[in-house]
Amino acid sequence: MNRRTYLATAMPISALIAGCSQVEEVAKNVSGQKTTLGDTVSFGEIDVTVTDSMTTEQITISGNKKTSPSNGIYALFEVEVHNTDVTEREVPHVSPSHYETLEKEENVIYTGDINDIRVYGSGEGGYFPDLDWQGEMQVDTGYELSVDGEQLETYPAGMTRPSIDADSTISGWVVGVIDADATPELRVTFDGKSETWTTDS
Repeated sequence: MNRRTYLATAMPISALIAGCSQVEEVAKNVSGQKTTLGDTVSFGEIDVTVTDSMTTEQITISGNKKTSPSNGIYALFEVEVHNTDVTEREVPHVSPSHYETLEKEENVIYTGDINDIRVYGSGEGGYFPDLDWQGEMQVDTGYELSVDGEQLETYPAGMTRPSIDADSTISGWVVGVIDADATPELRVTFDGKSETWTTDS
């Protein structure tokens, strides 16, 4: 298992960049600076930080021990989401049944909300771990995840986006399968904006 960790500061990043986040974002895009572990990105009133990542060949998901394909690997990211607003807000979520859909297509009817958070590998979209039909039905209401016997708190998953109270935070791990030699990345598409975090610094 390969793991990279970022220790976040206690002071909310939104307090540090209030009033200048748009200027810094433009400057980052011009300079080609990457969004990496520990960076916080604002999606309207919702701040998203990717704090940790790891890769592994084996996971246990909802009691099913899974081994990655011979040419693939499981990439996991820990995501922290904070509602900076003064009222309850919807936040990004993981939708296993719509995992590969980050943007709605015209003339397509969707059951529930589409996915907001997806693992990528060197720019190529990853996939949710393969499960049998019973497992696929279960993960749409949430799932358990462990690596090397360590139970991980999972980020909210389901058919609809959760809402959290004002000034509240949720966090947890997300998982996807990518090519074994690819650079693990995490993409969040929410509130009309898309951002990709990379482990390649």
